[in-house]
Amino acid sequence: MSNLRKKLEARTPVITGELTPPKGTDTKQFLDDAKTIGKCVDAINITDNPRASMRMGSLGGAYLLKQINIEPIFQITGRDRNRISLQSDLLSAWTMGIENVLVTTGDNVSAGDHKGAKPVFDLDSTQMLYALHNLNNGKDLEGNPLCGATGFCYGAAVNPFLTPEELNFIRIRQKIQQGVSFFQTQPVFEIPVFESFINAYNDLQKTVPVIAGILILKSAQMARFVNSNISGIRIPDNIISGLENSQNQLEYGISLAVDLGNSLLGMVSGIHIMSIGLEHRVEGIINAIKGRTD
Repeated sequence: MSNLRKKLEARTPVITGELTPPKGTDTKQFLDDAKTIGKCVDAINITDNPRASMRMGSLGGAYLLKQINIEPIFQITGRDRNRISLQSDLLSAWTMGIENVLVTTGDNVSAGDHKGAKPVFDLDSTQMLYALHNLNNGKDLEGNPLCGATGFCYGAAVNPFLTPEELNFIRIRQKIQQGVSFFQTQPVFEIPVFESFINAYNDLQKTVPVIAGILILKSAQMARFVNSNISGIRIPDNIISGLENSQNQLEYGISLAVDLGNSLLGMVSGIHIMSIGLEHRVEGIINAIKGRTD
């Protein structure tokens, strides 16, 4: 049983990190970053061609982490694979010793670096979760028996700020019905709005733990880029102004991440830190959050 599953089932607070595989075959920096954050988080998400930009596959990246005894969360999207390929990659992951999976639909190829690519989207995220449920029960998506079942701890992404709220909760309940072990959220910047979401979710929180996302902001320029180019995330104007008016924008972003972590850990089952090149600062952020919450 994966360490992540053990902590989730025990309702012990979890901390996860995130890495993107390299665009190429040189894995030195990727592995160095993994070692840097691997010592202070419970598991590391390996992203799957984020923003539809071609990189080393998330399965390969997850396997590399297993080789250095760091627990990965294999992210898999429906954007680039049909249902046959999705199930095949999941079976491969299990035989490689990869036990944790995060399912996402995936960004549209229009956002990426291969404009001529054809999107697949054969299965949406809920249907992918159904496939995982079947694989764990020894069957493929069509109900055919497997020669050996999987035993994944699998989760799904959720956007707490999606509207209309009623439709959002319909989707969340559908995912819960497919046996998810956890939810990871988009980055949180508006605590009152997120708290309202968690209060509405409270009846389900006993069933599926929520891990809240924290994105470390380096600058006001980065914040504006996120608002303009990454769907599902909104950084409020007051945070952008705070970055602009600070003497050191990076340190402002670090302090903001700590403050958000302190606020969120009282509401959820864990936090997911997206460091994007600031892996050397993750341990300090985690220690600062723990220091204020112990």
